[in-house]
Amino acid sequence: MTMKITGGALKNFKLKAPVGFRVRPTPAKVREALFSIMGEKVEGSRFLDFFAGSGAVGIEAASRGAVKVTFVESKKSAIKVLRSNLEGCRLDEMATVIHFDVFDTIITLNNRQLFFDIVFLDPPYEGDLLIQALKKMIKYPIIEPGAIVITQSYYKTVIPPHEKLQRYQHKTYGETTLSFFTWEGV
Repeated sequence: MTMKITGGALKNFKLKAPVGFRVRPTPAKVREALFSIMGEKVEGSRFLDFFAGSGAVGIEAASRGAVKVTFVESKKSAIKVLRSNLEGCRLDEMATVIHFDVFDTIITLNNRQLFFDIVFLDPPYEGDLLIQALKKMIKYPIIEPGAIVITQSYYKTVIPPHEKLQRYQHKTYGETTLSFFTWEGV
């Protein structure tokens, strides 16, 4: 399976997608909508792609002007495809790939005081990984006030409100929902 970058310097570049039972690459239509909503906020940003899979969303961010992209993925098969995609796009220099559990990575990034301007979370739709990851980020912040958190979830997923995360946009595309939050601080 291949996908294409939808905009920016790498527009139409073909990416590989990992294969497997729980793999669900972000469709081009959803990626295009995500970056249309984000607009110029991506340019010059430090972008974090959790549950990165093929890296399509983070690579799209780099294509649209992010200066540093960090990918976090725990599955070995996905990491192999992600690294191949980064090499193909010649983005290995500006990208960091972390092959580790998302929850432990949040704590490590917090301890190292590594902060991001935009965080994108797209965990498997089954279970409550998204809610747990958001709770972990609230407890161990890796973003500064005013930063943006974007979640991709199954359209029936309810994200409980929290005073530190203020949702400012919510769009549904088929069974996929994108939610955009600003981080209100520590």
